[in-house]
Amino acid sequence: MACPKAILPVAAASVLLLAGCAASTVYLQLNPLPTEETLRSDLGAKPLHAVRFVTVGASTSQNIGYFLYGDDVEVTMMPGVPLEPMGRKLSLREAVDDYFALAQKLGNKRISPPIIREARRGAQAVGYSIADMNMGADVWERTGSAGTSKVMLELMFEPAESAKKSRSVFAPCR
Repeated sequence: MACPKAILPVAAASVLLLAGCAASTVYLQLNPLPTEETLRSDLGAKPLHAVRFVTVGASTSQNIGYFLYGDDVEVTMMPGVPLEPMGRKLSLREAVDDYFALAQKLGNKRISPPIIREARRGAQAVGYSIADMNMGADVWERTGSAGTSKVMLELMFEPAESAKKSRSVFAPCR
C-alpha cells in the first residue's frame, strides 16, 4: 500500500496543474444550425477563413471536419494535430461542396450529410463547424492571451465514439 505522505505531493501538483489549465480555457457551446436554411442564407455565402481536419485511417472511413471563422479569430488544433488551411476563404456552401468532393475522392462509403454548428462567445458567433454525425467537435477559447485583439480558439475534432468517452471539463489539458 502506498504511503499517504508520498501521495499527497503528487495529488497537490495534479490539482494545481489541472486548475491552471482549466482556468486558461473556456468551453464554447456549439449550437446546431438548420443546414439547408443556413446554406441558402446570406451566412451561407459569406467568405470566411477555413481549415479542414481529416481523421487518420482507411480512406473509406475517414471523418472530415471543417472550421470556418472570421478575420478577428485565430485557431489551433488540439492536441497538436495540424489543421489543413484551405488556402483561401470559403463560404459555408463551398465548404460543404468540398466536404462531399473529398469524401468521394477518398471513396468514403459512410459519409453522411454534414451538420453545421455555430460557436458562440456570448452574443457573438466566432466560428462554424461543419462535420458529419460521426465526428465530434469541441471549441475552446484560450483566455489570457494578452496583447492580441484576436479571439484565440483551440479546436478538437475526434470520431464520435471516442468523443463520447473523453468529454470532460479538462479536455483541453490533454
